[in-house]
Amino acid sequence: MENNGEAVPLELETLEASRRMSVPIKWHNLEEDEFVTSVSGNYTRSHYLCHFITFHLNSGRVIERGGEQMGWMGERFTHTLDVANGGRLLGLHWDISAPRSGVGGIIVDKPT
Repeated sequence: MENNGEAVPLELETLEASRRMSVPIKWHNLEEDEFVTSVSGNYTRSHYLCHFITFHLNSGRVIERGGEQMGWMGERFTHTLDVANGGRLLGLHWDISAPRSGVGGIIVDKPT
């Protein structure tokens, strides 16, 4: 995922950014009873949004995506949802402060 400052719709047929990637974006469908319990990964020192990102699901399944340029990898981030109290992931807050970028926080439907 590159950070060019443009909003990117997530519908498969309109995801223009996918065509610019050297490795195509891979979509994962969640089962109806699956949800994200935490988001972790690594910041990046490049113009992309993050170097690695991992979504941990309540089913035990893990969805991850990462870059190949290890020299661009920055420090780790981890954000855990309060799923015991009904917290569900609604979105990600991207921290794009120079000289790094990554997931700076999560947007949930209940406090974490």
